Amino acid sequence: MFPTQQQISSTSSNKDYTVVSFLTSGIKWIDNNKQQPIDNAIISLQGTTISAVAITQDSQYLFTSNDNRLSMYSVSLNQNFNLSLIKQSKEQYGVITNIYLIQNDKIAIILGDKGAIVAYDIQSKLSSDPMPILATYFAKSKNIMGFIRVTDDLKWIFVADLSAGVYVLKLTITLDSNQKVTAVTMPQAAWAYARYTNQVEVTKDLQWMIILESWRGLRVIPLANLFTADPSTYPITLPNQDLWWYNSLQQPVFYGSYLSNDSKYLITAIRSQGIMIFDVSNPPNPVRYYQIKIPGCPTRIEMVNTQNLLFYTDGIQLLAFQRVQPNMNDNFPNIFNGHQSKLFSYSTSFAQWRCYVSQEQTFIIAAQCGDVDFLQLKDGDPYNISLFKRMSAVQNTRTCTMVFDQNNRFMYRPVRENGSFMYIYDILNIANYANSDFPIVGSVKDSNPPRGEDIIFSKDGNLLVVNYNQGIVIYDSKDKFNLKTLSYWNIPLQLNGYPSAMALSDDNKYCIVASRTIGMFFLLDISDPTKPNLVNQTYTNGAELIVKSSIYTNIAYVCDGTSGFAILDFSALPQFKFISRIAIDGWANHMTLIQNEQYAIISSMDYNGMINIVDLSDLNNPFVFSKYVEYNEQSISNCVLNNLKYAFSTSNKGLRIFPMKSQVAIHSSFYEIQPNNQLKAISNNLKIGQKILIQLLLIYQVDGMQIMDVFYYNNYQRNALPSWIQFIQINNSIQILVDKQGSISSTNPTQNLLLVKTGVPITNISFIYPDIPTDANASQVIYEYLKEKGIITSNNLISSTFDPDSPINLNSLQIPQSQLLVDKVILTLQRGIYYNPIAFKVSNSLIFDPTSDKMIQTYSSEVTVQLTIDLQKPSDGTFVQKQYQGVVVSISNNGASILIYGTVEAVNSVMKQKIFYFLNSNLNDSKNVNIEISDNLNPNLVINQSLQDAVVFYIHLKSRITQTAPLQEQINEQFSDAELTVLDQTTITFLANTFKDEDSFPISYDVEILSGQSQSNFVALSSDYWLKFQPVSFTFNGIAPISLLKTQVTIKISATNGYSTSSDQFVLKLNKLPLTYVLNLIFQIATPLLSFIGIYKYKHIFINSMYHKQVMYSQEQINCNQLFIKCIPLLDQNILLAQYIVNQYIKQLEKKKSNYIFNKDQKPPNISQVSQPQNTIIDFSKEKTSFNLKKTVLSKQNDDLQKKEDQIDSIVEQEQISNENQYQFQMQDGRIDMIKLIDDMDKINLTYKFFGVQRFFRQDRQQYLHKNQTLIFESIKILMQRFLLKKNKHLMDFYKFLQNEAIQSQKYSSNDWYREYIQIGISECEELKSKVIVEAITLNEVFQSFSVKEQLVIDQFQQYKDRENKKNKLQKLKTVHINILKDVLIGDAVGIVEKELGYFKKCVGESLWLGMQNIVGIQAYIKDIDSCILPLKKCMNCDYLPYGLQDNMKLPNWLSFIYKNGLIILKGTPTEYDIENFQIRISDISNYVVKIFNLEVLQSVGEIQQLQQNALEKQKSQLTTSTIMQKRNTINIQSLLYKSIMQISDLSYNLRRNTKYQKIQKVVDDKFNKSPLNKQSIFDTQEQSENTEYIKFEASPSQKYGQFIFCNKSHNLQQIDLKNINN
Repeated sequence: MFPTQQQISSTSSNKDYTVVSFLTSGIKWIDNNKQQPIDNAIISLQGTTISAVAITQDSQYLFTSNDNRLSMYSVSLNQNFNLSLIKQSKEQYGVITNIYLIQNDKIAIILGDKGAIVAYDIQSKLSSDPMPILATYFAKSKNIMGFIRVTDDLKWIFVADLSAGVYVLKLTITLDSNQKVTAVTMPQAAWAYARYTNQVEVTKDLQWMIILESWRGLRVIPLANLFTADPSTYPITLPNQDLWWYNSLQQPVFYGSYLSNDSKYLITAIRSQGIMIFDVSNPPNPVRYYQIKIPGCPTRIEMVNTQNLLFYTDGIQLLAFQRVQPNMNDNFPNIFNGHQSKLFSYSTSFAQWRCYVSQEQTFIIAAQCGDVDFLQLKDGDPYNISLFKRMSAVQNTRTCTMVFDQNNRFMYRPVRENGSFMYIYDILNIANYANSDFPIVGSVKDSNPPRGEDIIFSKDGNLLVVNYNQGIVIYDSKDKFNLKTLSYWNIPLQLNGYPSAMALSDDNKYCIVASRTIGMFFLLDISDPTKPNLVNQTYTNGAELIVKSSIYTNIAYVCDGTSGFAILDFSALPQFKFISRIAIDGWANHMTLIQNEQYAIISSMDYNGMINIVDLSDLNNPFVFSKYVEYNEQSISNCVLNNLKYAFSTSNKGLRIFPMKSQVAIHSSFYEIQPNNQLKAISNNLKIGQKILIQLLLIYQVDGMQIMDVFYYNNYQRNALPSWIQFIQINNSIQILVDKQGSISSTNPTQNLLLVKTGVPITNISFIYPDIPTDANASQVIYEYLKEKGIITSNNLISSTFDPDSPINLNSLQIPQSQLLVDKVILTLQRGIYYNPIAFKVSNSLIFDPTSDKMIQTYSSEVTVQLTIDLQKPSDGTFVQKQYQGVVVSISNNGASILIYGTVEAVNSVMKQKIFYFLNSNLNDSKNVNIEISDNLNPNLVINQSLQDAVVFYIHLKSRITQTAPLQEQINEQFSDAELTVLDQTTITFLANTFKDEDSFPISYDVEILSGQSQSNFVALSSDYWLKFQPVSFTFNGIAPISLLKTQVTIKISATNGYSTSSDQFVLKLNKLPLTYVLNLIFQIATPLLSFIGIYKYKHIFINSMYHKQVMYSQEQINCNQLFIKCIPLLDQNILLAQYIVNQYIKQLEKKKSNYIFNKDQKPPNISQVSQPQNTIIDFSKEKTSFNLKKTVLSKQNDDLQKKEDQIDSIVEQEQISNENQYQFQMQDGRIDMIKLIDDMDKINLTYKFFGVQRFFRQDRQQYLHKNQTLIFESIKILMQRFLLKKNKHLMDFYKFLQNEAIQSQKYSSNDWYREYIQIGISECEELKSKVIVEAITLNEVFQSFSVKEQLVIDQFQQYKDRENKKNKLQKLKTVHINILKDVLIGDAVGIVEKELGYFKKCVGESLWLGMQNIVGIQAYIKDIDSCILPLKKCMNCDYLPYGLQDNMKLPNWLSFIYKNGLIILKGTPTEYDIENFQIRISDISNYVVKIFNLEVLQSVGEIQQLQQNALEKQKSQLTTSTIMQKRNTINIQSLLYKSIMQISDLSYNLRRNTKYQKIQKVVDDKFNKSPLNKQSIFDTQEQSENTEYIKFEASPSQKYGQFIFCNKSHNLQQIDLKNINN
């Protein structure tokens, strides 16, 4: 408890605390109840020398030897045991070695090392009061070791003097009427001789004094003379006694002792030996009990009786020991020492049928179905047995069974002699009748007495039942010596049976008769014993013996012959009900119940039978505990001594004596080894998976005794230990990793037995037998002879060569010979080995308790759970496919079983959260759940529960799809009478929770349209139908063609979660024409007229109206108080240069491939070759161009060959699929090897014209690609990937599918559909927004933040496979496909496309193909809601007004824009006052709008809640809002008129400016055509001003943005690893 190098000087204990003094290092405290140190206790008195301490019983005061004076301290328990000095004695008597508190802590006795014994008055705890001395005694030798004993009656003090023996002081304490101590005397009363006296103990009865003498042993002295002596003769000398020590070779040095409260055990602390305990229950004859070996030198032991704690200290450590009840494993029969058995042959009779033990326990009464023998155990020794008396059978007497009265004095014996059926003998004092007959005190007369095999008394003794021929006779036995016949009963004659045994119910109502000859039991109703009535019978094929329990009212035990052993329930009578039955080898013939019927000793005959010990602790589950078998021997019956030390078995060979207890005692302690290797004391009920340590301790050990080995008792044989059990002989311990091999039942604990083999030393005096006699010399001769033969080993133990069944020949020895000597020598050798059983039970540690948070409990770290629900129809239910956190889940094909594997913690968590199961039928009691749990440690645990119970704990029934609102009602709310307009964009929006899954499972939809006249003929909505369904947003959109005018469509939607489905339908009426359709006709008619008037100068208004959709992007949303960032890259002419380079390279590449296929020596195949595939030799190219060429050749043939041409197309397509990587610059995974590509462009001397100027790739490579123009670099890579995409027809088809799906979802516009698959990092990622410095954003950082939603693409491919019904389509999405698609999708987002844009379209992706010099304005607009010509303005897409009322207010106050490094950056943070919806337009110098997007500022969550709380205030403000709106409308009209005037003025100016620009442009073009160098220089200058850094971005941008963003360091192309540029 205190492993420390500080010296422990003293200890003191009461029931609650133990105080430990560390000499000069202070005082520490131990909590005796918790058995652990008190860590928060203040370490008091540090630096003060403390040699002794004592604590009061109430723990309020502590006495110490501070400064060698008795010092009193108060203890503040509630202040961390702080000590306060109260007072101190004045006197010094040397070093105080011990302090004793007596008389209810009123007197303190101190011991000084100079021989002083001083008693102090400590009754007053006031500091002002002194501590007066009450009495003193000074030893003459002045050499007291510091130990005294005060008797419990406080009348005597025994003082151990190291050199002067023991002083006995007569203690007298005088008390006044208030029980206050007034005086103390302690004169010497006696003295006892002893040398080197360390300690003295006195028995509680004051009869004996035990002196501990170092180097000598124990001296026990009687104290009778002390109490009878006249005080006037004091001091008297007590009688001297001899010393005793168990080993003459050892010299003990004592350093402390303690005598147990019952005075039975003396605990001593001995140097180098540790703790040694002696049994002193018989003080004159102490016996060594056991030892705890502890090296070192002890200084003190302290016993806390109330807590059964023993503290041991050697000065540098304090050890605590817990007193426990001995576990000797002797509470069950031990028949494992059969090698010590002895067969005594006393008769030649075959049927030695029964044996009984006499009242004196010194005679065995044996019935031989004839004679009755009395065998005497001389001096109670079963091995010294002889035939004492034989009662010979007279005439036809066949005595097989007898019965005795309750006191075993009178013996009832069936006979057949002299007209008598029974004799009653008085057998008291059997030893007196060696030569005379037992007196007969009663008899039953019968003129023709039959054989009586069995005989029994009723429980009350009022009835006696005896076998009588083929039946029974019932006697009235109230008068035990004058029996009266009540009735007879015979077995039915046709059965021809003979009774073998009977049993009576406790109430004398029933009698069961067993008949072995026919194997039947008969039940008689003997309520009227004069008229027994047969009421039932049963056949068991045994019926040997039945014995009524003397403990249980309704239990009887049955030896059922070949049917084994059974237990009969009497409460079920008159019906026969056997509550349990077990097999017994051979014929179960007889039994003896022992230990209050906890065990039965079964005798069995015939094959492999003898003695079986049956455990009856559980009557429903008895089991054979152990067996004892002697070769070629059986057991007819058995009997046992009352002390259960020995048992006897009768057979045709005689009487076998075998021990039932071992003479070696071994205590076993069970400990569980904790994960931190600490030991925790436990019982012997073990669980699979535990790590167990069994510590074996030899009790009453003699020198040389040792544990030799440990065996495992299995299959009723002694076997070597299995792998999961290990015996460690060096410290007599057994380690067990409890395995499932130790358990045979998943529900009940399984009994396991270890057999400990102990060797008892055989010495040269072991063969002294006084009754032979042999002396010490003869013993020495025998000893040396046996050692010479190798029977005794060098360490005096029996060797393995000894065979207890083999005779020993001592004839060669010069000693008197006799068989008795040989028998005794063999028995001595047999007793050199003992087997002691160590019992433990093993049960499954795998427990399933659904009511616990930890449903599954096991010592394993992982577990597998299989749940199975078998229904009559598989369609009635299934486990739900669902992800469960932390576990692996597998569901069977039919859905009836689910397998869950993971850690115990994870599986318990999943079970607690419940397993989803969809039940398609009603929940009732007939549905069950089968649970099988496996942990690879225990046997599988199988449990069956009703589904109703399972739903309460670990099964969740999956909810069904429910509909919250009808579809038609929602249609009618959006469109009056469900009428729609043709030729107009229609969007139908349904509530997101129209179809609801309570478990939040994803819902998928099937959309069908009514076809034909039938109201039930619905067909799937085709992909080319005008109305498109977007399942994500649960919307429909599309433009109805004019052909559907005045028709209606019925659409059915089916929602499913994969387990249940809900359907509804709605009707749309297409009855309206759009106003724009009419206006368009008017506009077409009016256009010539308007043009004539001069409207041309306002052409941008009409152009913007016409091209509105081509520049319109998806709406952006931002919450108030949230940062908004929108980055618009300006690519200018960079992409055009990349297009020219790639287009020219592709032309060269196609030409090269064409030449490769059609060289001078090869011609295209003819049709006849195609028609015969087996003879066809065709070299198909991997490029589509070559195939087109082949098809051109083939097309010149006749039309009837079209089918064969289609065959070629099919072969071509297959060739495309099988050759994904056909170009050298394309890597295996689909990425572009830019080194090879650039080198190849350089190698073929690529040239091209750009703006009419001839350019060379080598020059551009050095000028641009080596100057960090990575935008061009990346554009080349993406354009080449687009080229490869077009080459792969199937992949191109999937790419178009992605595009169509994104557009149809209407989540984004057709201009930014890519946002479905691309995340625009800086604009959309809040994490990046929080990190970015807006003013420092570069173009390359913007592009680097683009990332592909790769998993979404993969998910869409599954949709593509399921929905696209094409003959030839992409079957598997490979890595090469994914990498091509990722580059192309990034190109769509960046704006890198292969075609030049139109004149009016300058926006593509997120970018503008313009320079900043071409941007004229970024303007915000708000929707016009009250114009008188609003319908006309809507038709012309002019229904928005400028945002501000002033020219300098182009954007909301919170929004600003920055132009830097080729970027337009819109940024700002709106507040709650900026909540609105407006439109941003970007215009070029021609006033053409090149990009439009709407921006909506939303309320924050907190504001929404606030608005809900202020609903009333909102209603009140409606009137005020209406007034304000009227004022605003007036302002808007004025603003519109003002803006119109300004626009006309600007248009006039721009028209003039553009006319002038066109003239100048014509002149410049002419000059450029003549001077390419000038044009190139101008382009270079412009490009250098507009091109910006574009550091590479990932082709797999699913990685985190943080590893790419904000790296502004420039890279030289020569330093870039082009192979890994896509990594």
